[in-house]
Amino acid sequence: MSRLFGRPIYKSEVTPLILMALLEDVIEQQASAVFILCCDESFEYHPRFDEILMSQSMAVFGGIFPNIIVNNQIQDKGILVIPVFERVEVTVISKLSLLESSDYQPSLSITNADSFMVLVDGFTSNIDLALSQLLHQLGADSSVFGGGVGSLSLQQKPCLFTQQGVVLDAMVVIAFAQSWQLAVGHGWEVFAGPFLATKVNGNRIEQLNFQPASDIYRQVTGQLTINEEQFFSEVRSYPFGIERLDDDFLVRSPIAMLGAHLICLGSIPENTLVYILHGNAKLLIEAAVSSVDNTVAEQKLEAAVLFDCVSRYHFLQDQYSEELTGIQQYVGDDALFFGALVFGEIASGCSGSIHFYNKTAVTALLK
Repeated sequence: MSRLFGRPIYKSEVTPLILMALLEDVIEQQASAVFILCCDESFEYHPRFDEILMSQSMAVFGGIFPNIIVNNQIQDKGILVIPVFERVEVTVISKLSLLESSDYQPSLSITNADSFMVLVDGFTSNIDLALSQLLHQLGADSSVFGGGVGSLSLQQKPCLFTQQGVVLDAMVVIAFAQSWQLAVGHGWEVFAGPFLATKVNGNRIEQLNFQPASDIYRQVTGQLTINEEQFFSEVRSYPFGIERLDDDFLVRSPIAMLGAHLICLGSIPENTLVYILHGNAKLLIEAAVSSVDNTVAEQKLEAAVLFDCVSRYHFLQDQYSEELTGIQQYVGDDALFFGALVFGEIASGCSGSIHFYNKTAVTALLK
């Protein structure tokens, strides 16, 4: 039986000439598509990248991430290209921020597809709306996984590799004929709450329990003097959690504070009960690794793709290698293991719903 992925090729530098050479190598292997993962630190946008991508006859998908996972190690520089030998169907949903209606139905190429990878601009709006509409088209039995791409500068810029060039404000849906299994774990536990989100605007929490959201958050976490400039680096260990009837907490990561308001990755419904969560390195690592152990169940794997939250990596720091080593143990040495650190993780849940997680490890496993 043929394999889905070919030999990954990694280069520590990223230029238009290097990208062109890498794609030529993939073409020589007679691949039908290419998956590109690139580190933001190494990428400086140039129109030549668009020209190269638009000239490809094979399908192109991928993104620019804070870090990528290569040979069981975190890289903060470079580019990884992976030949794809089986046919995949790629759909680009453009101008995501302009979606205004829940009646929107994306036009997807999903012939004979069982599983779907979704890559999205992590700093655009309407991600949850777009995912809910995908669910209507894909069905509750589909396996959906992926993550939000972007830069640690938290500035929105071109970040998705497609045959239309390097684009922003978009979602890319890749349909696979193969069946993927998902391992999802986060390890966060309740620290305080619940609190009623009494005033919310999309991904902006304005009030908790009818009080300014930032006041409640600072009091509960003990970060009384934290300011807007310090916020992202200082609150990594205190995310929000939305309790669900059919699954574990849906974690929401606050990434910025604007006056009395807290800005999260992903939306929070108004009048929802939310908790403030907390965790330690041991719990986070165990959750990610055990989710893979429980899902693999002694199956022989061809590949494993990890989409892990960038803030988990910064929280774990030197201990993050323990998470990768633990996952590799259950994936097996014969399987291809790679991935990326992302801004929000995408995975279908127990009920079939497609969730936009934060601070969570999502590992997609291919038998």
